[in-house]
Amino acid sequence: MLTKPENLKYQLETLASYKPSDIDNPEFEVAYEDGLGNEGLATVCCVGVAKEALDRINALEEQRTNMMNILTELSQEIHEERRRTGLLGVISGLNKVISKE
Repeated sequence: MLTKPENLKYQLETLASYKPSDIDNPEFEVAYEDGLGNEGLATVCCVGVAKEALDRINALEEQRTNMMNILTELSQEIHEERRRTGLLGVISGLNKVISKE
């Protein structure tokens, strides 16, 4: 089914690959409010929005992978320190790992 959430990235990739001229009306208006409370309208291109959304998804996936790697490293350090020295060693080992970041 094309509306499954896991297909969103592929749908965005497809839309982002179009040229705006390939779509009959690629622009739409978006209402917004700035930091001062002023309301306004902006005209945006669906192809550009798709590209920005895809870039953001890719960046978030990369951040998630990096965080998972850090958590795995911390877990391994905790396990090793606990095995080797007990609780005080775990705390010391965590401080060493965190100070590397």
